[in-house]
Amino acid sequence: MTRKRKERSGGPLAIAKSDRKKRETNTQAVEARKHKRLKKRKGLASGNKTTEAVKGKKGTGGSRKSGDPRVGSKAPIQLLTTPTPVAQPAIIKVKQPKAEVKSVAPVLTFEQELDKLENDARLSGLLLRLDNNEVLNSDDQDYVDQGVERHQFLLEELGYADDEEFEEDYDEDEWDEAMMAELDAKSLQTNHEKLSEDELYERFLATEKKLKNNDNEG
Repeated sequence: MTRKRKERSGGPLAIAKSDRKKRETNTQAVEARKHKRLKKRKGLASGNKTTEAVKGKKGTGGSRKSGDPRVGSKAPIQLLTTPTPVAQPAIIKVKQPKAEVKSVAPVLTFEQELDKLENDARLSGLLLRLDNNEVLNSDDQDYVDQGVERHQFLLEELGYADDEEFEEDYDEDEWDEAMMAELDAKSLQTNHEKLSEDELYERFLATEKKLKNNDNEG
């Protein structure tokens, strides 16, 4: 026995064709697809950054700055902190007082001072007036006293005073033959020893002293 396929019969359970929704028009279908496409869309359209950059240039009147967000700022960045300048105190120049240079009289040696006194025209003239028994005033007399005192001091320091006394007391008649022989012997000895002038002078004074002692004893 063969089986028969059941078919749906148009009974009360079926929906009438008149009750179905009306088919959408072409315009509504296009709008629906567009809305569905926009709804599924994510992100921005391709080339959006470039488009915004171009719009920014047009909006700002063609400014030189680029509106592209990919282009960073070209302003220099300070990597190191520069120290804050410290105000330096003003340098005050102090003028040092200049040392006064005073002329100093040259220091004369005893011999130079003695020559100066002996060649002093004023002192020589005043001494000549005293020799002529003239009376000097107080200033001239003080000048003469100081000059004579200084002259005597220089003679003693230089050893000239003893020479003058020797010249005044010296008398050739007082020399006897024995003393002359002694001097001759000493002179012969000095020829071999080659004594200096000071040593010869000392021996000469010693001989003179010995001669005076012999005269006093006699």
